[in-house]
Amino acid sequence: MPSLSHDIVVELMRNQSALVRRLLPARLRRALGEAASAEPASAELSQIAPTEYRADLVTVFRDEQGRAMHAVILEVQRQIDPDKELSWPIYVTAARRSLGCPVLLMVIALEPGWRRGREDGSARDIQGLRFARW
Repeated sequence: MPSLSHDIVVELMRNQSALVRRLLPARLRRALGEAASAEPASAELSQIAPTEYRADLVTVFRDEQGRAMHAVILEVQRQIDPDKELSWPIYVTAARRSLGCPVLLMVIALEPGWRRGREDGSARDIQGLRFARW
């Protein structure tokens, strides 16, 4: 149950949306770019018609007592699929929520171009995910 102090902060930010930008660290403010305006949007994040999200494989690493310690989501990509870049953060978040442990996403890219970066040569950067090559 939200408290009065919680609600005061939310209302302050709702009424002064530009304050959200000012409270971010400088590097994150730069990442936002030069937006013309800031406005509150619906905070309702539920899905009216839930979409099914299914990873290729989820492996859970457990301790001796059977508690989930880490999980790895495996996705095999044969070709570039921009929709996956929107789905993968949901996979990670949903797995972390259901398993209660840190989750890694492992993408095995079968197309060499995907591993190098985008078709225009820019680096692959999916918000909320950090990629490592090995």
